[in-house]
Amino acid sequence: MIQLATALPVDLMPRPHDPANLSLPQQPLYKYLSAEVLAYNTFFSVTNPHRFDLDRVCFLGTSGQNIDDLGKYSDAKEKLDYMERTMN
Repeated sequence: MIQLATALPVDLMPRPHDPANLSLPQQPLYKYLSAEVLAYNTFFSVTNPHRFDLDRVCFLGTSGQNIDDLGKYSDAKEKLDYMERTMN
């Protein structure tokens, strides 16, 4: 991760089993990261979900818990179907 942060901006979002709170939004993982990584001004520990803009396009990223939860209560066959349903 350090090599990546030296070359370009990096946003690190907690995953479902990382040491973060279980309910969404999960908070950033600052206290679990090494000081070496946090020293870079191109490294950002972010929440899950995380909204960001890239070239004037807005993105919303999650670690997938919301899509996994839809699988418990929906009749869609593929995870891509769940993702399409959240886009409306």
